[in-house]
Amino acid sequence: MTRTIRNAWLVLSLALIAPISFASSNESINVLVDPGKPLALSSSLNKWKSTGNVYKIGKQDGPDLDLGFNDCLELRFLSSGGTPGPVKIKYGTTDPASSNILREIVIPAECILRDSKPHTYRLDLGLEKNWRGTLVHLSINHDGNSGLEVNDAFTGDPDGDIYIPNLGDSPVTAYELASKHFRFIWNKERQKEGMNRQWAHGCLRNAEECWQLFVNEMGLPEPANMSPSGKKYKIQFSCIDGGYCAGGSGLNIDLTGLRVDPPTWIIPHEFMHTCQDFVKKDLNWWDMYEAHSDYATERWVQFYGKKYDRECTSTTLNFNKLLNFCLPHGRTYYNCWPIFLYLDENPDNLPGLGKNLSTRMWKEQKEGEFWTDTIKRLVPDLNFKDLIGYYARRHNFNYANRPEKDTTELTPLRRRPDDQSWWQVSPEMAPMQMGFTVHELVPENTGGGRIVTVKFRGLPYSERSADWRASLIAIATNGTERHTRLWSSGENAIKLEKDENRVLLVVAATPGKIELTGFDDLACPYRTHPGKARLHYEIQIKGAIPLEPPQPQPSEWHEHPNGGGKVENSAKVDATVYVGPKAMVLHNARVSGHARIEDFAVIREDAKVHDNAVISGYSRVGGSSTVRDHVRIRDYASVNDASVSGNARILEHATVNGATIRDFATVKGRAEQWKNGNAYVGGDAVLDGDHADGNRVINGFHYGHMPWAGNIWIAERKAPRHIYAAYEFDRHRESLTSDAWGTTDGFVKGNPFWMEKDTIRRGFITLDGENDYVVLDRQLIDFRELTITAWVKWASGRANQSVWFFGTDRETCMWLTPDDGMKRARFIIRKNSILKTLFHNRPLPAGIWTHVAITLDGKTGNLYINGKLACQAPIETRPEELLPPNINTAMNHCYLGRSHDPALPYYRGSIDSIRFYSKALSNKDIAAIVK
Repeated sequence: MTRTIRNAWLVLSLALIAPISFASSNESINVLVDPGKPLALSSSLNKWKSTGNVYKIGKQDGPDLDLGFNDCLELRFLSSGGTPGPVKIKYGTTDPASSNILREIVIPAECILRDSKPHTYRLDLGLEKNWRGTLVHLSINHDGNSGLEVNDAFTGDPDGDIYIPNLGDSPVTAYELASKHFRFIWNKERQKEGMNRQWAHGCLRNAEECWQLFVNEMGLPEPANMSPSGKKYKIQFSCIDGGYCAGGSGLNIDLTGLRVDPPTWIIPHEFMHTCQDFVKKDLNWWDMYEAHSDYATERWVQFYGKKYDRECTSTTLNFNKLLNFCLPHGRTYYNCWPIFLYLDENPDNLPGLGKNLSTRMWKEQKEGEFWTDTIKRLVPDLNFKDLIGYYARRHNFNYANRPEKDTTELTPLRRRPDDQSWWQVSPEMAPMQMGFTVHELVPENTGGGRIVTVKFRGLPYSERSADWRASLIAIATNGTERHTRLWSSGENAIKLEKDENRVLLVVAATPGKIELTGFDDLACPYRTHPGKARLHYEIQIKGAIPLEPPQPQPSEWHEHPNGGGKVENSAKVDATVYVGPKAMVLHNARVSGHARIEDFAVIREDAKVHDNAVISGYSRVGGSSTVRDHVRIRDYASVNDASVSGNARILEHATVNGATIRDFATVKGRAEQWKNGNAYVGGDAVLDGDHADGNRVINGFHYGHMPWAGNIWIAERKAPRHIYAAYEFDRHRESLTSDAWGTTDGFVKGNPFWMEKDTIRRGFITLDGENDYVVLDRQLIDFRELTITAWVKWASGRANQSVWFFGTDRETCMWLTPDDGMKRARFIIRKNSILKTLFHNRPLPAGIWTHVAITLDGKTGNLYINGKLACQAPIETRPEELLPPNINTAMNHCYLGRSHDPALPYYRGSIDSIRFYSKALSNKDIAAIVK
């Protein structure tokens, strides 16, 4: 690169003159012509001059380039005309990455003053990656410059660029070594553990490179406090305390974070904290503090990383699997740095972005200003919703420095049971503000000219001014991408080229107001805080179908006789075990008893599944896990190295790593539970939403993650025994009815009337008997035992109206009607040809609030009216047996106010306080609820 820049600074291009194993760089190197003041602390290279213009330097005598004192190379020469050409400067160092290789810097011909007078050319090599180690060779080439005469060469620092140690902060017992900007200190304990001057020298070299990048490339203010003498203090860099920390005056990193070659990533992260704290502002976007430091690490990796043949990005699998979370979130607040990369790189050429905007945000923030408001103020012409949509389109890290492998989590879609033409995002995966989802669509047929069309419809949420930005992406065989325009409602389409066989739909949540969120789930609860609300949507698709998650491909396997699934030859499965036709048992896994491996589930590695456990859906059980008893692992759950027993359930996109889950506990949503000593999750506890922890939990509903502190609110979360979900209808919302305890929310259809109160009850909904109903989740009845209770005020009308309905179809279901046509309130449960009923000898009274309850324990069913037992009968069918296969295309008919068949009568009347329990409650329990 050759160009002239302002203020007499000229740009030099850098090239390599020998083939090496890592990529060449093209960074600019600055040169100042006739700077006036000489270099301070300079070393003349004349004493090493031998012949011509070659400076041969002994390895023990050359200037040390590591510590920042010799970042400038100053050449004094004259050009008297002759053949104009560039000046080529070759250098060699002792740096291992440059050993026996000469590097070349070229001063373009047009930058050289040819007036036959000597001029000084000062090159700032602070950002030159290979200017490190000890200088052992320097030569200036005459090629094309017959009139060139070199007078002298120096290395050193610009005059006045001097930093002094802050001795007042030094521990009495410390050893020390200093570089230009840092004072590295360590104590006797660290010395005994291996720290020494050579190691310290390498740490200082890596720290100086961070300084160069952050201050001179990214434009952050120098984090140097002024001494009483008017000189700047060096940064105090200590290796004394355990762990890693940093602040405005320095940083501490213990030995575990100070690897020298290849350099640790800890120094750039912690030093950025020092730079941040030096900007003395009242930060109201502190929760992006760690993300910004991780972004600095990414910039460091991009700039220096390939020199060491390292990974080309610091992006993490953790963030790529939690993309739907708000930005930031307690579980991703380190890893959500790609937003800063988008702002600085500006790959879509949006107005006002680029040019180290992230640095401007940090430097120019106003007191009390949230980071999103800083962007809006600095770039007032930018549509912030579009910005989030464009950013989401780069989900696979499609930037200049792109990793070879895309680790983005794809979000599944499931059919809407009440209208099969629509596909829905599952509730736990719906995006929060600034979060997004990525769906892969498989185009129909092959060849060019195919058209994939998506109709997008967001579910209304007026309190959040719900809005979205979606885009279709076509991906060619070679990885090239094409994007459609952003849109938020209605149809959009993309016409595919011949080699474009992958299509992605990316959907970002862009509500009207970005809410300030925190990590404390007591202050900013997952269930109710507007910044953590999930913005749901649904789509219709033409010309493609949603991708089903791919299955592994075992090399040597056999078909299991009971079910036809694949069993790898190294695995062992008893004949009594059912392995469905699409399910798999791999590696050294063992499955015994009457366990069932259904749908697309996979048991792998050394996992063991026993007894009557059921593993279904797209779930995975691996590592050294042991699963037994009546455990249910469903949906997309992931269980590794865990112990799961009793009637425990792992559902949705939950992850269990090394933990013990037992009794009636449920782990669901995007919850993660890990091993923490002997702690376990048991009782009737529910871990849901964004929960992440390893503590013991035996009751209540738990969410959130407080970094470094764990879920400190566990003791505060209590719930009635065995309650799993409740709908109290105490708050109106257009598209959802909220679960009062957890987040198993229902989707409202039609236009039910929400009423704040009548003379008896407060907060309930009224259904019109025509097209009003609520879609519920299958997990509400996915139990071996169950209790359902509700307050019902029927408004009379046709017989066989469904107060609630759960099941697969007419033959496999259970439902309650206020009048069965024979003047009886009746509960029906049917599995295949077996039909059992519980009935009251009269219909529910019209216009009167009546409490109704059903209990099922696998042996007996009970019907209660107003807290009193009205009917009891043998019922061996368990609620979980009524559900269809646990796959995305299955019809899970779970409703309030209607049945599976829209032609049958809808319920007409009011409903309040419908509750679901994971246990068959006693007569006493039911009577207590009514009171």
